[in-house]
Amino acid sequence: MRRSSVLFLSVLRQIKGTLGRYLAIFAIIALGVGFFAGLRVSTDAMLKTANDYLHEKKLYDFRLISTLGLTDEDVAAFAGLDGVKKAEGSVNADFLCEDEEGDIVLRAHLMTEELNLLDLVAGRMPQAANECLLDAKYYGEERIGAVLTLSDENSEDVFGMFAYDAYTVTGLINAPYYANFERGTTALGQGKLSGFVYMGAEGFDTDYFTEIFLSLGDCGDLYTDEYNAAVSGMEPAVSALLDERAAERYDDIETEALDKIADAEKELDEGREDYLNERANAEKELTDALNALNDARKELDDGWQQLAEGKDELTRQKADADSRLKEARQKLDDGWAALQEGREALASQREEAERRFAEARAELEAAADGIAEGEAQLEQCQSLYSAGQALTAGINQALGRQYGTPNELVADLISGNDALLTAAADSALAEYGMTAESFCAAWTQAEAALGMPLSEEALSALAGELDA
Repeated sequence: MRRSSVLFLSVLRQIKGTLGRYLAIFAIIALGVGFFAGLRVSTDAMLKTANDYLHEKKLYDFRLISTLGLTDEDVAAFAGLDGVKKAEGSVNADFLCEDEEGDIVLRAHLMTEELNLLDLVAGRMPQAANECLLDAKYYGEERIGAVLTLSDENSEDVFGMFAYDAYTVTGLINAPYYANFERGTTALGQGKLSGFVYMGAEGFDTDYFTEIFLSLGDCGDLYTDEYNAAVSGMEPAVSALLDERAAERYDDIETEALDKIADAEKELDEGREDYLNERANAEKELTDALNALNDARKELDDGWQQLAEGKDELTRQKADADSRLKEARQKLDDGWAALQEGREALASQREEAERRFAEARAELEAAADGIAEGEAQLEQCQSLYSAGQALTAGINQALGRQYGTPNELVADLISGNDALLTAAADSALAEYGMTAESFCAAWTQAEAALGMPLSEEALSALAGELDA
């Protein structure tokens, strides 16, 4: 009894000496007990509130995803599964969005009609394909009317998921899909999502779903054994059907890819055959053009030879004329000596005879020179015109042109505006030791000599003048 009294007095003395510390410990214990009691009492209320909200917004019971994508047929297959009340396909895609402080990562979702219903906080629902709803927990009403633009840093695959490069915010929403404050992780940017957006089906540019949501209907409250048992009981059937549909999807994609490959190979074979046929035709046309140019070159060479022979003949005729003139002068000198005695009587007659003789000689020489020169010029022009006709035919065949006369071809060559035409003419004339420039120069010189454009009518007129 005495020992207990001493212990009590000692404890009481220690409490009085450190009264603040003991009061703080007492307050901490009291707060802990109060929080614990409050959580024990409010847990059922919190669970009921969450359960009512998620049931009202029809949150999914199963979320199915596949790397190969999902189709309307997959949605129908899961909708027909025994125990599934509703099935709905959806699309989601992460993207880099331009922001004032740099690119941020948002996750875009398809607005579903039967499951995961949205809670519009401010603004209005989208009415156009390029409009969207924005996360209300991270963004304020000042964002309504703003434009979310896809960053250029996005990959081609990301751009390929969206129908537009920019979307206008029409409202702010809460989504049962995002019950937590954290929005999750991503493979883009810094690896963290900065929020979410929802848009209509026309906002995406894809012909498949990325996920399917399933609802089992009224299978008990969330976080209860009844609900967990219902979900666990459906999981084997859902997993088996998902594996089955994934295999069918793989076979469909493989078959479609093989069909496209077969079509492409067929198109390639047809294109190769067309190419070989066109190449053979082009080579034949080039060969024909080359032969035509060879013939034209031969004609041109023959013309130059005839011109040379004409010059030789002109030289010979001139020599004969000089010889005859010399003989005539000698005879005249001899007659002059014989006529010296009657010079006074015949002086006037002699002067007249000499004048007429000089005029006749000049006319004879001029006529001889003119005839020879005209014939040579005619032959040269005819050869040049024949070469022009052959070159025109070759160019029409090789390049697919439609020159009606050599004059049209020469005019385009002289202009120098068609490099391909000049190159083709140079190539065709190279074997003759000529170029397009030298050929055009010869053509221009011939027209200058004729005093008119070189043509069949001009050649016919020149030949008529020589015959006359």
